Amino acid sequence: MPKRAQPEFSTATKREAWDRCRGFCEGKIPMTGEGQVSGKLMRCSAPLKGRKKEYDHILPVGLGGKSTLANLQVLCEACHTRKTSKEDVPRMAKADRQKNQDVGAVKPGKQKIPQRPGPEKKLPRELAPGVSNIARRYGVKQEKKDGA
Repeated sequence: MPKRAQPEFSTATKREAWDRCRGFCEGKIPMTGEGQVSGKLMRCSAPLKGRKKEYDHILPVGLGGKSTLANLQVLCEACHTRKTSKEDVPRMAKADRQKNQDVGAVKPGKQKIPQRPGPEKKLPRELAPGVSNIARRYGVKQEKKDGA
């Protein structure tokens, strides 16, 4: 699948976003620790001065996002990597699957082929019932005992 080209934010839009974030990451990270409710997010707030910063689309272009200030967030490299891999890529893949399903371009699933019953296998003589594991292991021949 070809990589989608994302339109860049204008320089003016990037400046406005930088002023808005005041030099700190705007990313959301999951809260961790004892007693924390899963699913809650808190702002990363990592300082961006002197670090690599990423200007990221909140709603990806592939899902209808525009290159506007309202759809822009300034992220640290760690938040950008997490957001791209954990949120954007799965959402884009799901949208592609749904679009393919809507137009009928879905690959057929693997069909289960029923198994034919095979011939019954006979147990080897040494595994036949009546021979103990110890006798089998040491190669001892057991004599059959009569019930008398």
